[in-house]
Amino acid sequence: MSPMMPQENGFIHLARIALGKSLTLLATPSPAEMDHGFIPGAKTERRFLQGLQDNTETSFILYPRSMVSYHASLIFLLCHVSFLTLHQQIKRNKHMSGPCKRIRFSKPDLRDRLADSTKERWYNNIVLSIPHASVGGLGIARWDNKVALLSEVKRWTDWYTDLLFIPDNREGIQFITSDYSRFVVDVERLVNDPLEKIGQGIVYKMYKGLHRTFKGNEEIEMFRYHAKYIRDLRLMLNEHSLLIDCHSFPSDLSDVDICIGYNDDWSRPTDFVIELCKSVFEKHGYKVGINTPYANAIAPETGYTYNSIMIEVNKRLYLNEQTLEMTEEFIKLHKCLETLYGLLKNYWEEI
Repeated sequence: MSPMMPQENGFIHLARIALGKSLTLLATPSPAEMDHGFIPGAKTERRFLQGLQDNTETSFILYPRSMVSYHASLIFLLCHVSFLTLHQQIKRNKHMSGPCKRIRFSKPDLRDRLADSTKERWYNNIVLSIPHASVGGLGIARWDNKVALLSEVKRWTDWYTDLLFIPDNREGIQFITSDYSRFVVDVERLVNDPLEKIGQGIVYKMYKGLHRTFKGNEEIEMFRYHAKYIRDLRLMLNEHSLLIDCHSFPSDLSDVDICIGYNDDWSRPTDFVIELCKSVFEKHGYKVGINTPYANAIAPETGYTYNSIMIEVNKRLYLNEQTLEMTEEFIKLHKCLETLYGLLKNYWEEI
């Protein structure tokens, strides 16, 4: 008999040597079995395995002493055959595509994914990144003019977007939010971001005439927080994730209600997904812009590909921008987003 592989249990070992061999229940027992009756047990299994090893058709006929031994013998053989059949089906369908599929056992290399355009795309995991909803840390940030800073904070904080985007039913949905204001550390900025040249990289140092200073390890700690945010975000993703970059923008920037943005790279969703998002918002009466007034979406690099899309909502849809109070329209937009998540979780498409 072929040796067991390391960490291979008896059933897996049996399946490994039995693949490709036939099993019937039409044969004659040995003389000893004729004299004493057929009793299932270790002897039966040895004959079964020996036949498989010899590459012959393995077969048995049952001569039970009683109905009990007959049923026990039949159950024994049926269990073996059922297990082998199931194992073969699992092997054959290991890379089966379809809406019922779940996370694969191993994630393909990025180069393999890009090289094969005949892939399916579906989502079992929606991840919400909400980076700019907080005003935390402003009390300890050393800006030279706090009054002028608060005016910018009021305008550029994505007020209540955590409450707006996070659904009531969170099945299949994960989210991450920043503990700090973007004027303390901007967790969506890139390492060596081009805006670093004007003092608006990961840690803002200048902003519209305002200047910021640091003491001790304050700046280093903010860089560490940025790295932790991106690391935690990566851990939420898999190759069947849709990452949604959640934001809001001041109403005086555009007459667009909803901005949908994406990158023109491996993270770009299919046209169907983009059109699906657009149509859901339009059916709720919202005017939609594609990559306007903002473009692109956060997409941390991993060892596999996934889709990323940005949704920016006009603040006038849910917020009184002067008093910073939520309006009655907040609920309508919140429900619209929940409808969109439900459709995206059931999405499947050949690409």
